[in-house]
Amino acid sequence: MNLEDIKKAQETPIEYIVFSGGGAKGAIYSGAYEAAKKAGILDNVKAVAGSSAGAITAAVVALGTPPERFEEISKNTNLQTLLGKK
Repeated sequence: MNLEDIKKAQETPIEYIVFSGGGAKGAIYSGAYEAAKKAGILDNVKAVAGSSAGAITAAVVALGTPPERFEEISKNTNLQTLLGKK
């Protein structure tokens, strides 16, 4: 890979996004979503996918949920309840 490849990659709009799972990663996705939305990174996205916490994020993005609402939901969700634990 050379500098020209990197420059070209930065100019190519992102069309597909996959959010990985892994529990704790879900805690940062609301902030990442907000930053990506503000930067216009999501403007050309055609499809999203994910697993575990990433699947929840993919659903939020696909539905066009405002980033502020996603952050609010994230902060107010009891993760133990979400995991089926009391």
